[in-house]
Amino acid sequence: MKIRPATEADHEKVMAVQAENPDLMQLDPMANRINGPVFVAEDDNGNVVGVAIGRLCVEAFMYLRPSLTAFAKAKAIKGLSKEGFKTMAEAGLSEAHIFTTDKGFAKLCEGLPGAHADSRKHLWVNLEESK
Repeated sequence: MKIRPATEADHEKVMAVQAENPDLMQLDPMANRINGPVFVAEDDNGNVVGVAIGRLCVEAFMYLRPSLTAFAKAKAIKGLSKEGFKTMAEAGLSEAHIFTTDKGFAKLCEGLPGAHADSRKHLWVNLEESK
């Protein structure tokens, strides 16, 4: 198996491999320059059989005083996210990820404009440790 950086000439092949995985997010990595590196895996015949796409996004962290009322928490979350997300979008980012184990906080965040609940299992990778 040969792994190499994708080129513009690989665009249709990259999109075709993704199309064979309809349950996964479909990205056009060559259309959005905010995306990170794209690699292809080629079999012994030179066929592209796998694709890895690095996509830049941001993880949003919010900290609130635990003593706030539910109404005050909701108001703070709404205001902080509106300003923060606007700034992130202006920087060219298309997504912000919010991970939490607090169900009440998650419920408040699900009500934000553009927010989508996600049932997938999420993993994070420390890139320094992955070398």
